[in-house]
Amino acid sequence: MYNLSLKYTKDQPMNYIAKLLLNSLYGRMGMDDRITYSSVISKDSYLKYEEQYSDKILDITELGDSYKIEVEGDETRSMVDDKTEIHNINI
Repeated sequence: MYNLSLKYTKDQPMNYIAKLLLNSLYGRMGMDDRITYSSVISKDSYLKYEEQYSDKILDITELGDSYKIEVEGDETRSMVDDKTEIHNINI
């Protein structure tokens, strides 16, 4: 793609198209698909929550009578625009 963009001057559409494709592909490949979720849990409910998700808890921040908990998400599924997106699947 880079060589294709070099063949055309900057005022030609093909140069712009090659540049867009090059940047889009590079950006997509460089994305980090590790997804995290944050939840606010009352201190009374924390022990029960920890029992269920102890292996996925990444960070805990105290917020008065509650905790903000950052949890590791499922790397193969995420919600985008109310639809499930599946990625990073080895077939």
